[in-house]
Parts: sequence; C-alpha cells; structure tokens
Amino acid sequence: MSFLCGLKLVSLLLAMISITMLFPALTALFLGEAIAMTSFFYTLFGCLFICLIIQLLLKKIKIHLSIKAAFIVVASCWFFASILGAMPLFLGKYAQNFIDAFFESVSGFT
Repeated sequence: MSFLCGLKLVSLLLAMISITMLFPALTALFLGEAIAMTSFFYTLFGCLFICLIIQLLLKKIKIHLSIKAAFIVVASCWFFASILGAMPLFLGKYAQNFIDAFFESVSGFT
C-alpha cells in the first residue's frame, strides 16, 4: 500500500465521520446554542473541505489494502477522528485546553 492510497482512504472515512457532526450542529441551531452550532459547523466544513481537496487530488489512485495496511488505516482513522471530535469541544470552549478535549474525544470514540 502506498502512502497516497492510505491517505485517500483515511480522508474518505474522516469525511463520513465529519458528516455525522451535522446532527449536533442542527440540534444546536434548533435550540439556539450559537457557540455550539458554530464550533460544529466550522469543524464540519473545515474537515469536509480538506477531505474534498485530498479526494480530488488523489482521484486516480486505486485503493488496494493488505491486512497490515488495513491495521494502519484503522489506527490512523481512530487517531484523526479523535482529533476531529476534539475540535468542537475546543472551539466551543467546553474544554479547558486541547488535551482535555482530545481526552474526551478519545473516550467517546473508544
């Protein structure tokens, strides 16, 4: 597996995870929670934008995974999904620092 193949797959999976942030963002919009809404929307659109750029740049790369590569992709997705999940907590000031937000996100994904 090449690095680009793994990057393409990880960005695809992170885009799917970021789309799930639409539900809490819309809930915050409905309940009038402006800080939560903006932190979720910033994270959602920022991640989708980056993932879209990666997918467009690597659209000709075919995905071929071995068992070893699949483990690397899963570990990478878990790590980057935890960072992605920490962003709304950090941006919305719901955690004191990024380490606390990351800890809560890792707990949630685990």
